[in-house]
Amino acid sequence: MTPAYLQAVYAVTNRAKSFGHRVLSNGTELVGHVPHVAPEAWLHQLFAPLKDAELTAWEQALGGALPPVLRTFYTHHNGLNLFSTSLAIHGLRHSYERTGDAAWQPFHVDDLNRYRRGGPTPGRLYLAGYNTGPWLSIDLHTHAVQRTTAEGTVVHEWAGFDVMLVAEAHRLAECFDEQGRRVEV
Repeated sequence: MTPAYLQAVYAVTNRAKSFGHRVLSNGTELVGHVPHVAPEAWLHQLFAPLKDAELTAWEQALGGALPPVLRTFYTHHNGLNLFSTSLAIHGLRHSYERTGDAAWQPFHVDDLNRYRRGGPTPGRLYLAGYNTGPWLSIDLHTHAVQRTTAEGTVVHEWAGFDVMLVAEAHRLAECFDEQGRRVEV
């Protein structure tokens, strides 16, 4: 069953189906073809879900369970990119292919945590980024999500991943027109 917060996000992303929609052989869904960005660009990419074994292995590597709402998210999508990667929820990258369906992969969540300035932060998982620079992280104990600058300054905080994802999908939707072009707000 699809959680209500993902249904709310789909209500936003599905608006772009009017200008293109593809489901790739690997299950990734591309929504809203935006050739004004690049010939093969899409407004939204919703990556195919992770398998239970992949999630279990990831949790073992983390040394603990993912917050339930985040684990559920990854059973639906191995990350997603919204509004031409204005917001990119990272996942587990399986390939670095540059052509064909295999080229459509999420940014790797491990890269974000390993190579981010300051390195890994105990008890916090960095899981998303904005094309403008700030990062999103989740507290693995309280499940609160924070948007922080590269220097670590907290810009915004949400009670949970689900609350953040719906709020950000709606906020970003106001920054794009009906053809997926960025507008000044």
